[in-house]
Amino acid sequence: MKTPRKMTLDEFRAALEHYRDTETREGPNGFRRCKCGAVLGAVLVYFSIHDSPFKICAGSGRVARIPIPYCPHCEDAPDQYGCLHFPTILTTGELNRIAQGERV
Repeated sequence: MKTPRKMTLDEFRAALEHYRDTETREGPNGFRRCKCGAVLGAVLVYFSIHDSPFKICAGSGRVARIPIPYCPHCEDAPDQYGCLHFPTILTTGELNRIAQGERV
């Protein structure tokens, strides 16, 4: 999966779900694998959290680290830096739960 940039919360959720649904499948013991069969990797990406009312990347300076999945066999590793545009400030725990597919 490519590192998200300038995505809203809903777009980020949709991108994670799309990646899971189109690029992975359930493997042994319920763990997700790449559709090629390889074990998925993840990069802990630093995301600048920006205020979505602004068209430009602007915010409070808040940063969250969220794991972004990828297949080491089929894909390049995601970039280590990205940004997300949210209408409200979320806690790091909320961001991590979003990355795991939960609704916040």
